[in-house]
Amino acid sequence: MEAHQYGEWYRRFTFFLLLLAYLCESANTNIVAALFPPYALDMGLNETEIGFATGVMDISSFIAQLFLASAITPKSRKMFYTTGLFCSGMCVITFGFSGNETKPRAFFIECTLIRALLGVGKAFVTACTVPLVSKLYPEQAGIVTSIAQTCLGLGGMIGGPLGSVLSSVGTAFGLNGYTVPFYLFGSFQLTMFLCALVMIPSNDKDIDVPKPKKAISKNEYYRFIGHKNLLITSSAVVSMLAVSGFKDVAYSPYFENQIGVPIPYLGFVFLGITIPYMCISPLWGYLVHNGNVRYIMWIGLPLGFLAPFLFFLPYLFPALYNLPYSLGILMMDGALFSSFFSASHIVFEKIAEYNGFENTEMNKLMAAGWFNATRALGRVCGSFLIGGVLLQQLQFNKTCLVHAALNLVVGSIALRELYKMGMFKKMYYTMPGEEDEEKGILVPEGVDPTKAVK
Repeated sequence: MEAHQYGEWYRRFTFFLLLLAYLCESANTNIVAALFPPYALDMGLNETEIGFATGVMDISSFIAQLFLASAITPKSRKMFYTTGLFCSGMCVITFGFSGNETKPRAFFIECTLIRALLGVGKAFVTACTVPLVSKLYPEQAGIVTSIAQTCLGLGGMIGGPLGSVLSSVGTAFGLNGYTVPFYLFGSFQLTMFLCALVMIPSNDKDIDVPKPKKAISKNEYYRFIGHKNLLITSSAVVSMLAVSGFKDVAYSPYFENQIGVPIPYLGFVFLGITIPYMCISPLWGYLVHNGNVRYIMWIGLPLGFLAPFLFFLPYLFPALYNLPYSLGILMMDGALFSSFFSASHIVFEKIAEYNGFENTEMNKLMAAGWFNATRALGRVCGSFLIGGVLLQQLQFNKTCLVHAALNLVVGSIALRELYKMGMFKKMYYTMPGEEDEEKGILVPEGVDPTKAVK
């Protein structure tokens, strides 16, 4: 087989595995969001414990992402990817076994430890797949990323309802219905692990793409993340993406207790987020592909406060405690959330170029790693700090008001910072080493690109 044919087959199969990994990740997340909080409350856990047990996965994922960006090389990518798939599959199955525990304290400890390990596996998979897609499809990075996000939405769309259905079927057959969805989805991830182990080449020598000459040094990485403009933008992304962690902890109890949705149907509630997420992701991908990241920033940053603020209004107007109003907010959540997923990694790459870093594969890998880290940190803040500690103190509606105020403040600051950097002109995803002046690649005024940091 010729090298270019082998490379094309490799690209397609790897992208297929990426879609399956994203689908399973999203499906598992929404299964946990639909089933775990009500089950944990029945077991005697409080909101802070539920938030920590949910968010510890993202804490471990965040820590792992900080180190993985400088550790992964083309030769080690398969090892990290397959290890992540195996770890994720085993942890999901084991998480199902924890549902057979009868003591609340032991249940809490088991869930916390399992999800901490799951976070590491998730970090391995995400850190390898996202930069790999950008590397294999650099000319269509925005489009293939939107396809991946659409698949992520599809996983979320089927995860919650399928989890509820499988749980009900398991209960009808005399099993612990809570455990059944985790057994099945974990087994599917182990099947993906076997496919990846056998079929993905051990290195990418047959792929006609540039290879980095050396790994990223720690000093280089610290310099990359030490710029004020990157940290300000990252704080806004963290705050906006916190909704993904908050929903895992808070939405199921809210819709069960305040809206009156029966437990077997809670999984279907999350369709309010995942359907618009899946449907609008191609639009964001089209905008990114055509250099219009600016429109996503204009829409997402100013409006990021709106959804949590609308969840606060029923506290003032109790007539708004109804299903259509709440589902409308979820749909807005899904649309805005997908915009940040589609655009943030491109923005981080362009900020790096603005700060003097060359457009190389390894610098793109750093940007992708930092995006994954901010994503994980956002989920930690949403599940543990906002959906755990704050929710236990303030209840749901007031917690949403605090989150809305936080999004408004950090979003406004980040919008101003991006405007100062000139980020509101067209920005295209470019191949490593490509410098196309017509596409508006950002370089700081007075900086010689040939002397930029490699």
